[in-house]
Amino acid sequence: MSNFYRAAPANYYAKFWHDNALGNLAYGFPYDDVAGQSTFISHSDPQYLLVAVGW
Repeated sequence: MSNFYRAAPANYYAKFWHDNALGNLAYGFPYDDVAGQSTFISHSDPQYLLVAVGW
């Protein structure tokens, strides 16, 4: 990730979220889903989806 924010033009909005996210994983701009930087998870052939919501 350090290669992305060396000089302008850089997306400093995305850098802020990466710097302050758990494990530096955040979705700060549309191409953050590459290079293992995003919290986005995908599978090509899912069999089920389990969602848990709690307070």
